Amino acid sequence: MARRSIVLLILTAGTCGRFAGGLAINSATRFPNVEAIIPKTDHAVTRWHIAPEEAPALAAMLDNLPAAKEEHAPITVDLGRTVTIRARAEGEKRCTEVMLPRSRTDGKAMRIVTSRQFLQQALEHGFRSFSIMAPDKPILCDGKDRLYVWVLQDPKAALAPQTNALRVMLSPVAGKSRRTAAAGEPSQRPVAAAPARRGSSRSPFRVFDGFVNCARSLWHLVREHRQQERVK
Repeated sequence: MARRSIVLLILTAGTCGRFAGGLAINSATRFPNVEAIIPKTDHAVTRWHIAPEEAPALAAMLDNLPAAKEEHAPITVDLGRTVTIRARAEGEKRCTEVMLPRSRTDGKAMRIVTSRQFLQQALEHGFRSFSIMAPDKPILCDGKDRLYVWVLQDPKAALAPQTNALRVMLSPVAGKSRRTAAAGEPSQRPVAAAPARRGSSRSPFRVFDGFVNCARSLWHLVREHRQQERVK
């Protein structure tokens, strides 16, 4: 008699259209311990607190920074005395910096590289505090009754400060911003402020890509945890 296999059927419908898929259920192994994968807030070495008045402006501006259409849309978050967001498109030498003077950090100074999409989602869901264990470990947002976790990118890709960077100062009022010339560089002409988004401007395909990236990151965490358990 042929061996029967159990298949989990997934059906979904939304703005991206209808999708169907099947996954064979492996009944011989146990489900991984999800709680062991999620970081603990008391293990954080750095905590980033975004000022409530800066969060909407930052979420609106991220799509307008360089490299927004590149794979994973990376940005560098420099958690030092003044929190700074950096982005640079592939092939460019000059990076763009967004200063967050009202935000603050507790603990060790560090630089992390993350997908701007995950940071946007966290801000849009109301999270304002972020716990970082290490530049190569998952980042945790801890709310009163919910958690938001995602995997950071390779810390070797972090952008260092540049003296000739194009600096962008956020205005905490209505998500407005203004650009200033780099230190020691004369201003040539005014640059239009980055417009605030009215509603979501993401295409359905980008939303689906974000779901796929999130699923891939979670699977990476599960696989890493299972490998550690085998070593033990």
